[in-house]
Amino acid sequence: MLSLATWLKKHKWLKISLLSVGLLLIVAMNVAGRRGLPAQEGIYNFGKVSEGLYRGAQPDEAGIQNLKRLGIKTIVNLRMPDDVLSGEETQAHANGITYTNVPLRGLGRPTDEQVKNVLALIETLPAPVFVHCQHGCDRTGTIVACYRIQHDKWLSETALDEAGHYGMSPFERGMRKFVKEFAGRRVK
Repeated sequence: MLSLATWLKKHKWLKISLLSVGLLLIVAMNVAGRRGLPAQEGIYNFGKVSEGLYRGAQPDEAGIQNLKRLGIKTIVNLRMPDDVLSGEETQAHANGITYTNVPLRGLGRPTDEQVKNVLALIETLPAPVFVHCQHGCDRTGTIVACYRIQHDKWLSETALDEAGHYGMSPFERGMRKFVKEFAGRRVK
């Protein structure tokens, strides 16, 4: 009788297939389904970071109306232009909310320049600011964690703990590493 290792060597295609299925399951669990917090104010993963900053997932039309009711003055959308919800900018402007899109890739590490740009917008655009990506977990979590480190003087571990509470994926190694290193180089 063959050992499992010998059998797998003989059936390399099966080994590759099992590995592929395993990776697909990990990606599916990570991407499918909501991570983070249930909807509040019509927006998943919604939270108040400070008096001048709120965070969350992609708002729909009702969510944008709720942002207006809360007094939100600016929306910063971190999604890629081809991934942006059709009509969000129009709906924001119709509700008297300033809108800007600063695209960050959904996977991988942001650049210092991208994070510097978003943090500068949070500090200079009319407040309160609502920052979001699709699920309000990874890109939003990265920006809010860096804001916490720079603005609130949090340790990166504390900022990443909060990001985890809002659903930042443990597989987002590039974003997590960026946050861990951010405290040492605070982009100004």
